Amino acid sequence: MKVSLTKRQIKANETKEKIYKTALELLEANGYENIRIEDICQKADVSIGSFYNYFNSKNDILELIFKQADDYFKNEVRVTLSQFESIEAIREFFVIYSKFNVKTGITTLKQIYNPENQFFAKKRGMQEVLVEVIERAQGENKITREFSPDEIVSMLFILARGIVYDWCLNNGEYDVVRKMSSYTERVLSTLVIK
Repeated sequence: MKVSLTKRQIKANETKEKIYKTALELLEANGYENIRIEDICQKADVSIGSFYNYFNSKNDILELIFKQADDYFKNEVRVTLSQFESIEAIREFFVIYSKFNVKTGITTLKQIYNPENQFFAKKRGMQEVLVEVIERAQGENKITREFSPDEIVSMLFILARGIVYDWCLNNGEYDVVRKMSSYTERVLSTLVIK
């Protein structure tokens, strides 16, 4: 049964989304360290109190970026990958992952990819989706069982994050989707049972 939102709840959701989108615009334009909550509120045309109704700090914006990425992978990418053969689904996962990073934007990624960001250390929804694909591939005897699905996902994400980090270091000057596909293929070739 679908629950209807009140006008007040709808307005609250709209305000939160407005603050979030404004923060992302400022983050992309100026960098995380160079924006203040006051800047976000002024550009979003909301009070500072409104900001604190929805977020505890500027860091909550980064947390929401990660949550939305995980939701996207759990709800949409999972369905897409189910339509592919297991090995092809792994390849497609990293194409989608790299395109998602391109869409996020280089300036935002430069803020996210730093050693202080502990969101990378947590097990996240997007990795859970890839674990399912690896489990399927192992169940079909297409990928080695020498490593657990979690270990394989860890290896692949170290590679993927390294590529995105390098892409940031090079200011997005190369085709990250192509590089991601090429490097993922090299690693996959060592894991696929021939």
